[in-house]
Amino acid sequence: MHNLAERQLLSFLLEVAVLVAVARLFADLLKRLGQPGVAGYLLAGLALGPSCLGRLWPQAGRWLIAPDPVVGQLVEGVAWLSVVLVLVEVGLESDPAVWRNVAVKAAAVSAAGMAAALGCGFALGMELPLNYLGRPDQRLIFAFYTAVALGISAVPVIARILNDLDLIRRDLGMTILGAGMIDDFTGWLLLSLITGLAVHGAVNLRTLALTVGAAVSFVVFCWLAGFRLVVSLLRWVNDRSVIEHSTLSVVLVVGLGAAAMAQALGTNLVFGALLGGLMLGRSARVRGVDRNELSALVSGFCAPLFFAYSGLKVDLWAISSPGLVLLVLLGASASKIAGCAGGGLLSGLGWREALVVAAGMNARGGMGVVAALLGLSHGVLSAQMYALLVVVAVATSILSPPLLSRMLRGVERNPEEIERLERERLLAGLPFSKEGTKLLVLAGGGPNAELAAQLAAALGNHHEASITILHVRRAAGPSSAEVEALLARLGKIAGSFQAPHVYQREIAADAVAEAIVQESRRAYTSLFMGATEYARHGTLGGELLREVIGASGVPVVVTRYAGGPLTFRKVLAPVTGTAYSRLGATLAMLCAHAMGAAVTVLYVAERPSWTLGLAKKSCASLALGRAVLDQMSAVGTQLGVEVSTQLAESARVERAILRLAEQGGFDLLFLGALSRSVKEHLYFGPKIEWLLRRAKGNVAVAVLPEKSLPYA
Repeated sequence: MHNLAERQLLSFLLEVAVLVAVARLFADLLKRLGQPGVAGYLLAGLALGPSCLGRLWPQAGRWLIAPDPVVGQLVEGVAWLSVVLVLVEVGLESDPAVWRNVAVKAAAVSAAGMAAALGCGFALGMELPLNYLGRPDQRLIFAFYTAVALGISAVPVIARILNDLDLIRRDLGMTILGAGMIDDFTGWLLLSLITGLAVHGAVNLRTLALTVGAAVSFVVFCWLAGFRLVVSLLRWVNDRSVIEHSTLSVVLVVGLGAAAMAQALGTNLVFGALLGGLMLGRSARVRGVDRNELSALVSGFCAPLFFAYSGLKVDLWAISSPGLVLLVLLGASASKIAGCAGGGLLSGLGWREALVVAAGMNARGGMGVVAALLGLSHGVLSAQMYALLVVVAVATSILSPPLLSRMLRGVERNPEEIERLERERLLAGLPFSKEGTKLLVLAGGGPNAELAAQLAAALGNHHEASITILHVRRAAGPSSAEVEALLARLGKIAGSFQAPHVYQREIAADAVAEAIVQESRRAYTSLFMGATEYARHGTLGGELLREVIGASGVPVVVTRYAGGPLTFRKVLAPVTGTAYSRLGATLAMLCAHAMGAAVTVLYVAERPSWTLGLAKKSCASLALGRAVLDQMSAVGTQLGVEVSTQLAESARVERAILRLAEQGGFDLLFLGALSRSVKEHLYFGPKIEWLLRRAKGNVAVAVLPEKSLPYA
């Protein structure tokens, strides 16, 4: 960095800080007015640039936004890095299955919208005054550049608008985003064609064909093979890395690598970034915590910086004819909206939905700016025409969010979309709800640990899942031969359900509990342990379990084996509606499904022994029970598990549960519990403690530590 002066470094840091701070401030103000935050980001750039601050207070403008070209290039580089991460997040949150459903509609919207906008832009380019042309003898090429700048849509802006309006996972949002991607891809190919005309006076068809072929091959590779490589990389890093945030690092590397590959192939980095996000999104190894970390980085830094930088490039004072700007803006918007709406109607959308899609597609944003910049750099556009096109690009990006928000009013969701979104809502807060679980089994020895390994195997039999069998070695512990035999036996049990990825891990440590806790924090979904019973405390175990459950921060499944085959036929899962009981019931469903067992979810309404309002309270308790059972039945349906529900009423809930467990022939009782803070031993509350002391069959308890309440 010896070529970068101290003053340049200071200016760079100051400019980035000011852009992010002012962009967030403007976004907050617009959010309070009911508008998407991306419009505030763009307005912040206008306010800080030559259009406002640079004109009203030039000294402050030059101090905050340095005119040094080196500083400008540094900020531009960070801005493009930011837009890559914005698109990676969009791809990560997109559902490829929904994209397949809307592909035809997206293609129709894109084709009709681009045809109308390109035609309007070309006509305007042929009629604009000569002072807007960089070279008066290149009217045709000038018209082509104008057409592409007005016809292209900005995927980064569209994606951020959809995210702000919570449309990114809806069918309409996917239609808009898919059409925007097609627009973007087509636009860059057209720009390649026009640039060849501008530079050489002729089109290099061989280069163009190679570019198109490479881009199509890249898409096919990403879709058919790339995502498998990404999944394998994520699994390898997730299972073996011992450093924090390793999955997030893979997300960033894959996104940047895909963007770089697309840029090298002659398309555009935003196209590759979106594909990278889609590949990452197909792997369940990118967990909620990784998505939240990326979302925080994008929302807090990347999005405000990129969009504020886009607005910063606009100089409204460079335009001598505001009326002409208005004419071009109206023509570009009207043609794009009319074309996209027409394509939407032809593809089967209702007129309201078609208008929503058309409003979303009207944003040109940074892509329009880049197209105009290319025309300026090749001498085809004059500075005045460049300013005009940039104003149109930024204006459409600022106008699209409120227009789209208004158009959304009265647009109802179709039944299929409602069902899909409800499924996502039900599964969002549940661990083990999809493939990709990463399970840790403690090799403590004995039948209890074998039962723990068996349940882990039932949950970890997916192609993306993995099971790690951990043994913590102490100096006074068993011999190496005994440990190897123990690990081999548990590994065989874990493989009984064809679990594809079973690993063995041995750690030498004096503090066993601390070593287990440290290992469990390596992005495991859950920890499985066999109970260690003590007569003094009674039910499950003593100091080791208490320390692990209290400090691990992930759900811990503790098992107690009472005899019989490890493959169960009937599983009972009592629920109360709490987060920890739902966790237990969810695990019971998934284990039963893998074992081919029947699962019964039981709700026992507590009946007061005597009260004046007995009938009223009893009815309320039963109504709550029905609602809880309906919810768990819906979860089972979404998980693909057949669930039978049973509603009972008793003055002693725990007695009713135990009676059904014994009389109903259930061979596994699966409970959900919350770890209570008790100094000397584990404690799960009086009802569960009573059950654990008296239950004679096999028991599994899914313990939700207090620190992991987000599972609620």
